[in-house]
Amino acid sequence: MTRRNVTGIAIVLLLVLTMAAPVLAQGPVFSTADKRCTGPSGEAMIVDLVVLRPAGLIASGIGAIFGIASFPVAVMTNSVDRYDQKFFREPLEYTFPRPVGDNDFFCDEEMAIRY
Repeated sequence: MTRRNVTGIAIVLLLVLTMAAPVLAQGPVFSTADKRCTGPSGEAMIVDLVVLRPAGLIASGIGAIFGIASFPVAVMTNSVDRYDQKFFREPLEYTFPRPVGDNDFFCDEEMAIRY
């Protein structure tokens, strides 16, 4: 094979792949009416226990550290309620009282049929 043939083949392959990429990237299309939450799968429960719960615990600790450091500013701006919600309640509510595997990443609570 000559250098010219290899260059020509490479250009044709690049053009074909460039044209085919958008077609291959298109996934299934669902309407919001098709969203259904059927309950947590085993994989979702494992990911929740192994990754998300420890991350929530770490986020709770970091939130507490930044929350304590920024408390004087919250008092001066009269925003203690929002401060409490964002730095303390949300990370703790995500970590502890939520059922195992209940992530709702892809479920819209208003449109989904809950399990």
